[in-house]
Order: sequence, then structure tokens, then C-alpha cells
Amino acid sequence: LAEQIHQLSERSNEPFIHVNCSAIPETLIESELFGYHKGAFTGASHSGKIGLVKMADKGTLFLDEISELPYHLQSKLLLLLQNKTFMPIGGTKT
Repeated sequence: LAEQIHQLSERSNEPFIHVNCSAIPETLIESELFGYHKGAFTGASHSGKIGLVKMADKGTLFLDEISELPYHLQSKLLLLLQNKTFMPIGGTKT
């Protein structure tokens, strides 16, 4: 249903990113959503990573099973919704 709404919207030419929040381990979900800068943590890609939030820019980010997210991440999502900004892991700018 969410994808059909996206296809009928003005954003239909932009990405539709579906994220099943319960399928991503709690230790990885923040880096998957917000991305990270190189060297942000042990095992991070040397080039960093663009997060799903950025990939969905101007399109639709559908967060399925959002209630499974840890509380600290829910507050970061609230800031994203209210301010339309976020900070990648290891970043210094929103």
C-alpha cells in the first residue's frame, strides 16, 4: 500500500526505500539509516557509507516495524522528522 501511494504521488520518479527495521541488527541500524564517515568505527568502510535516509532524499523512506527500533534511535528519527536534518555517525555537520 505504501509503495502504491508513493507511485501515485509527486515523488514517484524518486526512490522508494523500504526498510524492515526488525530485520536489521540493533548494532547496525543507526549506520544503515544515517550512514557514516570513514573511520567512524572499527570495521567501517574506508570510504564511509551513505545511509538509507540520504538515499531516499526527495523520495519516500518507508520504515516498517519502526516500533522495534531502540529508543535512542527513535529520538534521532524524531529530530529528522521535525528538523529535516540528521548527522551521520562520525560526522560533525548535519
